[in-house]
Amino acid sequence: MAIEGKLVIVVKDGKKGPEYKAKYTNAKGKNLEMAILPAARFFDTAAAVEGDPLLIELNGGTIAKVTIPGKEKEPPAPKVKTQPVRQNQGGGWGGSRGGYGYGQGGRGGSYQGYNAPRQAPISDLPRATAPYNFVPLEKVIRVEPLTGSEPRYSGTLHCTISCLTPLLVSGADEKKRARKDIPAEQTEAAQKRFNMLDGRPVVPGSSLKGLLRSLVETVTNSYMAPVNQRKIFWRNMDDQDHYMPKMGTTLQPRQKAGWLVRDHGDWYILPVGKPQRVLKGSSSDGLVLVKTGEMKGRNGNKHDYLFAPCPPLDAKNRLAVPDDTMKDFRDQLTEAQKKLAKDQHHIDLNKFGPSDKLPVFYLSDTDASGREALDFFGLACFFRYPAKHGVGDLRDAKGTLNGGLDFATRLFGCANKELSLKGRVSAGAAIFPAGSPTRKVGPTVLGQPHESCVAHYLKQDPAQVRLMPNSRDRNDIKSMANYIKGGELRGRKMYWHRNVEMVPPPNGNQKVAAYLHPLDAGCKASFDISLNSVTLEELGCLIEVLDLPAGHAHKLGMGKPLGLGSVRLDIVSCDVRPDAERYADLAGRCRALFAGKTEAGDGRTLRDEARAAFRLWLLKSMGKSQAKAEDFETLPAIRVLRRMMDYDGRPANALTKTMQLTEFKALRVLADPLKVGK
Repeated sequence: MAIEGKLVIVVKDGKKGPEYKAKYTNAKGKNLEMAILPAARFFDTAAAVEGDPLLIELNGGTIAKVTIPGKEKEPPAPKVKTQPVRQNQGGGWGGSRGGYGYGQGGRGGSYQGYNAPRQAPISDLPRATAPYNFVPLEKVIRVEPLTGSEPRYSGTLHCTISCLTPLLVSGADEKKRARKDIPAEQTEAAQKRFNMLDGRPVVPGSSLKGLLRSLVETVTNSYMAPVNQRKIFWRNMDDQDHYMPKMGTTLQPRQKAGWLVRDHGDWYILPVGKPQRVLKGSSSDGLVLVKTGEMKGRNGNKHDYLFAPCPPLDAKNRLAVPDDTMKDFRDQLTEAQKKLAKDQHHIDLNKFGPSDKLPVFYLSDTDASGREALDFFGLACFFRYPAKHGVGDLRDAKGTLNGGLDFATRLFGCANKELSLKGRVSAGAAIFPAGSPTRKVGPTVLGQPHESCVAHYLKQDPAQVRLMPNSRDRNDIKSMANYIKGGELRGRKMYWHRNVEMVPPPNGNQKVAAYLHPLDAGCKASFDISLNSVTLEELGCLIEVLDLPAGHAHKLGMGKPLGLGSVRLDIVSCDVRPDAERYADLAGRCRALFAGKTEAGDGRTLRDEARAAFRLWLLKSMGKSQAKAEDFETLPAIRVLRRMMDYDGRPANALTKTMQLTEFKALRVLADPLKVGK
């Protein structure tokens, strides 16, 4: 965030040039005068004069950036000092380009000292690691409804599922014990057990079908749905382009004070003017003290606010809160804010009554009629503000259906407001033998990634990403694609194959932990996939996602980031025939059915023919009319898919580990999956 100040120029004898200082008032009301180092002088020193107004950005109590409106200028890049190479016997920090970079261990690493410029490109910095990565999105391929004249195939694919690592398809949760008289670190962790039926572990057919559909969507460039439609909320006080102009400065905020109320099922904000910022612990007769929680960090937050009392419910100037705005407000609340509202104001936001009144900060605009209209609001003065774009907006940059069909929808069916279509693929349950061995692992944390992490979920241009001023390892989010400026999604998220590795709960806190009870590696079961009047290309697509190359595997169930859920699906036999042939021999089908066996073989010829037909269809649909079936493997999305499903060639766990919070704060960009472990 920027604060205002004035420029002081000091000229001393014997100095090579004048000394530049910033004179300003800090948050405690103290008048300070601090030197402006050359790297922080984002103004034209030749044009600067004594008393010029300054915009000052602080970082940990030091001046990180100073600008003079109308006299902006980038400071000169610092001189690079090189140091002699010293052999590094232990790996760890290394890299041959002079910046920070992970070495490979052993005797091959080297250290040349940190000599990267202040705005080093991201390619010279450590990359992010995560147990997931992304298969790139291609332009959505639309397909036409089937006419009925195409050759169709029906029958059954008899398959097996083999556990390469422990597998957990969880049943009903066992609630963890929650007692107020027991500290959180002593609370019993949750137990996640396998889904059982009559004492036998079962993978429901819906889980297997979901796995198939996800892969079919990926290889056919189908519309990526569903995606999380929640908005992304933004609070970045270093953002001088979008967030701070909207919110104002800490000394002159644009936010107003009001009270959130409910009247006959409708929501309103009752304005009470400007909030009065005071030091923590202050009070004033006739005003209401409003606390906004604790902010972690070196500086923290040292202020509370005073609000005028809530006016009558039927106040004439009350602002209507639309339902979608209220939903967004609820979505962006943190658990800490909900707890604060309950502790300080005795309000449960999930049970907001007609007599409840909650102090809020809000922004408003003027509508076409000149009346004040609500923009957005929150429980903190600098609340999270909705970003301009969401995941769905960026997804649709690759194309939408607009009432049309994609390959996966036509095959698996759908039921929504626009379309109802019966699916032609179903999967039976995989039932493991009774007594299949299980193991207990944990305690561990079952976390999940969040789409607001722009360094992971959005494509970043290495040529554009820069370091924060005076920072060695933190990227400047203003130089990155984000949900305000818009950008491009990295693609469909998939999890790496990993060796099993638990993530222990922080400080032994069992409240956020769980014990897992997966089937052990080596367990095996059978299941069937039933096909009803699918085309040759559709059959080929299913064969493509089931029949993986040697050494490759699927991911299924819970705990995928921990290394659980690596399974191999194999087609044992194929009882699939053309519809004309299949239904012409009803007696033969009945004999096989009542005999309790199938006369099907592996169907290799049909499987190869269908697979080639699908590959040629996809290549032609992508505009590659002269391509051959084997060119399928050269497609960018397929190359990434093969890399991430390569079980035997999986990267070392250190290259796909979940990062620590400090590493996330550095906004490290996720590596290209084709380069991970290579």
